[in-house]
Amino acid sequence: LNLFIFAACGGSGGGGDNDGDGDNAPLGDMGGTWDGTWVSTVTTGLDGSFQARVIQSGSSLSGGIDIPFIGMDDAPLTGTVSGSSITFGDIDRTITFTGTVSGDRSSGTFSMPSYSQSGTWTADRTARGDGDGDSATDLDAGFGSNGVVVTDLHLTPMAVAVQSTGRILIAGDPMLNYPNTPEVRLVGLTASGQVDTAFGSDGIVATVVDPIAADRVCGLTLDENDAIYLCAQAGWETLALLRYASDGEPDTTFGSGGQIKVTLNPGETTAAIHLTVDNKLLVAGYDNENVQVRRFLADGSVDTDFDADGEATIEITGLQRVADLSVDDSGRILVGGTANSDLFILALTDSGAVDTDWASGGMTTLDEGSADEARDMALLTDGRIVLAAFGVFEWRSPKTAFMAVHRSDGVIDDSFGTQGVSGVHDLDNGVAPLFDAYLQIAVDGQDRITAAGIDTNRFLVARWDGDGLLDTSFGGDGFATADFGSTGGWDHATAVAVQPDDKVLVAGVANSVKLVVARYN
Repeated sequence: LNLFIFAACGGSGGGGDNDGDGDNAPLGDMGGTWDGTWVSTVTTGLDGSFQARVIQSGSSLSGGIDIPFIGMDDAPLTGTVSGSSITFGDIDRTITFTGTVSGDRSSGTFSMPSYSQSGTWTADRTARGDGDGDSATDLDAGFGSNGVVVTDLHLTPMAVAVQSTGRILIAGDPMLNYPNTPEVRLVGLTASGQVDTAFGSDGIVATVVDPIAADRVCGLTLDENDAIYLCAQAGWETLALLRYASDGEPDTTFGSGGQIKVTLNPGETTAAIHLTVDNKLLVAGYDNENVQVRRFLADGSVDTDFDADGEATIEITGLQRVADLSVDDSGRILVGGTANSDLFILALTDSGAVDTDWASGGMTTLDEGSADEARDMALLTDGRIVLAAFGVFEWRSPKTAFMAVHRSDGVIDDSFGTQGVSGVHDLDNGVAPLFDAYLQIAVDGQDRITAAGIDTNRFLVARWDGDGLLDTSFGGDGFATADFGSTGGWDHATAVAVQPDDKVLVAGVANSVKLVVARYN
């Protein structure tokens, strides 16, 4: 396994001070992204939305503004702040907003002379900072070369985990045609980003589940002794669970030669794996109408205490996908996914029955944008449930990533972001990061949520605090972008994990084909 070194590229950030008018009033803080609505008091029922991306320098405001109602897209924004009073709008003053700012909420009146409209408006800050996304200062110089390791492996990483020794594990599938090998792979790196030759064969473990069908990784988890559990699907018919010792050797006490195989239901797709505190394995999958959850004992045998036969099947009308599953502190099993283009969380008891005492008969749904699609799920230390998803919103037509947070009882957490939702949009000079099909999240010890994906053709990593605001201690604005000198291809992040020291590991693909791992402080 050879390592190649590429330089990561990023941007810069900014700040503000006092307005200098002699009144000693604290200067309002308008820096960041604001999502708002306006209501006309001239034409009944006429209202709309806007988004302002504000850069504040002293009492001066600049940036960009979108107003879909009049077709305004990233128009130059100007304005001023005096104490808590604010005035801003597009540079041509097609629309002017005046009012006040207090914390992350602003409101007031607006005037739109060209359209003979005026009325009231309110806006909530969804991100802080100026939107530059400085990644270079956040890469961990003690990892690889300046925070980045690019290998010669043609591998799409689907999961990352860290053993107690600091060894980093990346699980993924060989890319089609590089060559089209029916196997799943684990790659081991040392804590400093070097190939760990004590792991597998020269840092690699390759396992064939089915010599004919294509094998696909659907999850990776570790137990308290650093034993490795890998979930894979071979073709359309076989679920495989694989267990390895901490050094990558197959654990022959598990199933047959370290593997157990289960025939899937027709049309079933395996989605996620979770290891419980008592070392039972939960595996979630789905077809076009049912969620399937299976449970296995530590030796790989079917757990017949779980829905009698080890498999719970729950019909959900309009089911589209299962994104992830987890278990909360009470032992409740939670499954997150998409049905009827809405997000859902399904709750099961420890025995595999729908937990009808949770939320609304055991399930909660959320219709945030249009064509919503859940991609990942995580639990915060206080039991809140985070769903990472895409949606299409009025103010921006491409699919855009957002986080939706529910309380442990299944009710949306209105204290997070704006009514339980915080978006990842228009962070980069007005261009909406899509996060593409690869959106994963991880939670650190401070309940900060890190997401990884793609912005155009580069890595995009964003981090929120537990209140739903982008964490400006990361990247200066809450997000970081990076490319790795690729030519003729694109770079995209596909997996993320947080180390015990809260450093962030992001794995993906560089130059369209090569495995790359970056570590952020």
